[in-house]
Amino acid sequence: MLILMIVFILLATPAWGFTSNNNMQVSVVVPSSVQLLVGKLDFGASTNPLAALTATAAIQVNMASGQTYKIAIDAGLHFSSQRRISDAGGHFRAYTLYQNAARTLPWGDADQAASYLPASSLATIGSGTWQSFMVYGSSAPAFSANAYPPGSYTDTVTITLHY
Repeated sequence: MLILMIVFILLATPAWGFTSNNNMQVSVVVPSSVQLLVGKLDFGASTNPLAALTATAAIQVNMASGQTYKIAIDAGLHFSSQRRISDAGGHFRAYTLYQNAARTLPWGDADQAASYLPASSLATIGSGTWQSFMVYGSSAPAFSANAYPPGSYTDTVTITLHY
């Protein structure tokens, strides 16, 4: 009787010797109601390191009407207590980005990603059409005429829309 029960239990237990699998595609559609265009901020050519530099660039956003959002600008690639442009030789020149023409309201991401703590993002509301926001750049003069060797100085900042 015991042998018959063991045989019955073995026959009643399903054998899972085979499996089958397939892939599931995962996707997301980003609505066209959000568009971002960014211009280049170029301080130009400077032959006098003792002169302050200024430049502007435009950020254009097309956001759905009534949608609140923030425009944040991170610290950049060469940040070290301040934003800096750099040449290939490791020389740096500090600069600041502002939200206003008077250059009194720095532009950053302290309230979002916090890579650039001295300043917060710009908060606004979408209009359903293109909106333009100016970025005002400023680089203070050097303390020495030999502070910046000749060359091309660059940096890259990331502009992020939070909505």
